[in-house]
Amino acid sequence: MSIFKVKNKNGTISYGYYFRDRVTKQRYRKIVPLARTKWDAEQAEIKAKQEIFDKRHGLEEKGKDLLSSFLDDVYLPWSKANKKSWRDDAYMLPMLKEYFEGKALREISAQSVEKFKDDRMNTPTKKGTPRQPATVNRELTLLSSAYSLAVKYDKAESNPCSKWISSHSITSATGTCYRKRNPDS
Repeated sequence: MSIFKVKNKNGTISYGYYFRDRVTKQRYRKIVPLARTKWDAEQAEIKAKQEIFDKRHGLEEKGKDLLSSFLDDVYLPWSKANKKSWRDDAYMLPMLKEYFEGKALREISAQSVEKFKDDRMNTPTKKGTPRQPATVNRELTLLSSAYSLAVKYDKAESNPCSKWISSHSITSATGTCYRKRNPDS
């Protein structure tokens, strides 16, 4: 344990820790502002090492965040910064948050995504007309994109939408819209 003492400009003393990860050779150095004693800094170092160990060996539980808070706090700002169509995302997010209200990221399974898809297809629009399959596909693509970002940021284990097969709409000669599915399903 390598604990060090630093005298601040205002005359107070702070403690910090310094160590290297033996596997990645990455250096961790931090001054613990609330540490008043050497023992406090040692406890902070032990906690930092434990977090690194848990992350490396998969003991950290992912997916504890609520989907609604992840969409508001992480996905929408990311969408605004990286997508031209962020307004479409902002328009569709309240519907996703309402449907999956109170569910954590890990509680949403491929089966619940399929149920969402069926429920959305069977609910009429505000005008009372049947909902188009392309609309539901866009909503599912938004959910999948949000989960892909959650996986990238280590907030979720996997994307439940990855098992989803989009339903491509085909218009027949009579103008009826049919859903074409992958022959595997």
